[in-house]
This record gives sequence, structure tokens and C-alpha cells, in this order.
Amino acid sequence: MGPTFFDKAEELRDIWLKYATRTEPAGWAEAAPFPPKPEDEAQGGRKIDVMKGVMAMAIDIIGQAGFGYQLRALSTLQGEDNKLVDAFRNMIQGGMPNTRLQMFLEMIPWFRGRTKAERTVEECAKLAESVLAERLRQSKAEVAAQMAAEKEGIATGPSGTEAKDLLSLMLRSNMNPDIKVNQRLTDYDIQSQLRTFMLAGNETSASSTCWALLRMAKAPEIQSRLRAECMTLGERPSIDALDALPFLDAVVREVLRTDAVVQASIRTAQRDTVIKLATPVRGRDGNMITEVLMRRGDSAFIPMQVMNWDPEVWGPDSLEFNPDRFLRPGIPAKTVPGVYGNIMTFITGRHGCIGWRFAVTEVKVVLFTLIRAFSFEELPSKPEVVGQLKVILRPAVKGEDEETTYQLPLLVRALDTA
Repeated sequence: MGPTFFDKAEELRDIWLKYATRTEPAGWAEAAPFPPKPEDEAQGGRKIDVMKGVMAMAIDIIGQAGFGYQLRALSTLQGEDNKLVDAFRNMIQGGMPNTRLQMFLEMIPWFRGRTKAERTVEECAKLAESVLAERLRQSKAEVAAQMAAEKEGIATGPSGTEAKDLLSLMLRSNMNPDIKVNQRLTDYDIQSQLRTFMLAGNETSASSTCWALLRMAKAPEIQSRLRAECMTLGERPSIDALDALPFLDAVVREVLRTDAVVQASIRTAQRDTVIKLATPVRGRDGNMITEVLMRRGDSAFIPMQVMNWDPEVWGPDSLEFNPDRFLRPGIPAKTVPGVYGNIMTFITGRHGCIGWRFAVTEVKVVLFTLIRAFSFEELPSKPEVVGQLKVILRPAVKGEDEETTYQLPLLVRALDTA
């Protein structure tokens, strides 16, 4: 997946370079939903809604890495119309409850129904589904041809390698002759898996990247330190080399800890069970509680972000953004059963996020690419960036339709003109 991450990160970088250096007209790329204030027009830089660009890039990554399809979302930043990308964006936005009441009602099984959001998703999904179905048909033929050629000892692809997108890998596994027919996924099953990957794997990574860029803008010394480390490698290092950068790893871990884009989750008991408490708590009657009985159908609310901020785990500065905490001994003080970084952002266990490695690698590659090309600063007008939690925590600007307009305006300077 590494080449796809770098391809799209560099495409976004080049678009922003044209805009930040004013080689394109002021209205080009719709850099921000609200025009810059006079004080935000700075020499060598421009106000850019980095969220819009990062979101478009993430959509393109999902299309290419998920099913080998060029969605061309980044081209919409340059004025190109793209009905498929619009439908994809509407699927994402429409699938998110817009109010806390909606989120609450979705927790009540007997209240669930065809909401306006659900109808929006279904309508926008029709176009996306037609593309998925056609791509599935093409990929099945391609994979079948590859497997037949391999059986005959004939190399396929530019260097004898098969496609590595998720759809091709799923099909290759599913079409393995050792798999019994009744154990194979149907076309409907495969399309459902891709749909989940598209919806769940896009906005989470993009929002995490946006929060990382905001953190860099608020802490220029950390940004400079990260840039210096990233400049020690060439333009397209291997993923292993990227993972070996200690401060980049610490920054990404800290962003995922302090700004988890999915801040809570709900799990439903499939059978009666008893949950042992790691630390007993005192009940209202004064007795110590050491375990909790859950009946089948009971729901448990898991506050991942609260656990990520626990001072008993992360120290007295647990609410502060401090990547160095991952580089100092004795932290974390307690083990948290998460799948990555001793944090609960990707939750844990068999139902933990299966795409966490994909997400972490994407954020690292994008940060690496952008931080080498730009400096990111808060706008001189100091807009108040707030988090809007509608299933996913997205940035918005207070006083600029923050309930419906998600954005992250920053002053972006190309480094050669900074």
C-alpha cells in the first residue's frame, strides 16, 4: 500500500504548492469555505482548508487501495466535476447521525428505522454500488487470468506480481481451489466488505491527519523537530524506514491518544457473562464491587477517549499534547489492552479495528510528505477550531456554521518561500 499512500500524498502536496505559492488564481481549488480575512493573507503563504484536501486524498487512497479504482477526488480540488466522488462524500456524511438525539435513538433496537440519513445513504449508494459491481466483475476476470497464468508458470503484471488492492487479495483468497464452495464469499459478501472498508477507512484516517496538522500548527517547535527528523530520509522511504523514525512514531501515537476521532464505542453481550473489574469500585451502598453481571442483549459503553486521557496511565500531564511521553521511561504506567500504542483508539480484542495498521501507515506517510514541503501555522485572525463529534470527531470553526461545515483553515507556507 506504500506506493499508493505516497502517490496521493504527493499529488495533494503539488496541488497545495500551486495554491500556496500563488501560481494559480485566488479562487482556484476553493481553498476554504469562508474567504480569508485581510490579516490572514501572509507573504509566502495562504489560508487553506486542509481538511478538504486531506479528505479528498483519503477518498482516492481508499479507491486505489480498496479496489484498484481511480476515484479522482483530488481532481475536484481543481474544479473537476465528479458525480461518483460526490455520491461517496454524501454516503459518508449521510451515514453520520447529525444530533446527539439521533445517536441515542440508534442505541434503542426497537426504535431503529429508516431515518433520513439512512435514505440519503441508500440513494447515494446506488451509483457507488454500480461502480463496485463493475469493478468486482473486472477484478474477478483479472484475478482468474492471473491465477491461470501462474498455474502455467507464466509471470503476470509488470514484474510478475499480482495486484495488491484489497479486492484483488480477497478474490485471490476466495478463488483458491482449496476453499470449499460453501465456504466462499458471495459477490454480495465481497461488496459488503468493500463498502465497510470504504466508509470506515476513509474519514477516520483523514480526520486524524487533520488533528495532527492542527497540533503541529499549535506547537511550532514540535513541528520543526518532526520536520528535521523527516528530512533525514529521502523522498520516498520504505515503510520500515518510516516506522523507524522515533519522533514521527511518537507524534502519531500522541495524536491518536489525545484526539481519537472515534471517542467511544458500544458492545452488546451475545450471552450472559460476568466481567471482572481490574480495580474494584465502591457502590452507593458502600460495598466494593469487583465484577459486573451482563445479561445477553445488554450494552456496554466503552469510553475510549476517557481511557486515553487517564492520568493513572499517562501521568499528570495526560491532557496535554506531548509526544515525548512515548520516549520517556515508565510511561505508560499501566498496560492498556489496545491493539496499538497502549491506547484504546482502535479498541481491542477480536472486534478491534482490523484496519489500524493501514490507518497508522497512511497518517505517517501523509505527515512525512507534507511536513517536508510546508510549514503549518494558525491563522493570524485566530479562529477558534472546535471538535464536532458526530460519530467521528471532525474540526470546525466556531461561528462559521460549525454544526454543518467541517473545516480546518490553516496558514500554509511552501518552505522555499517561508
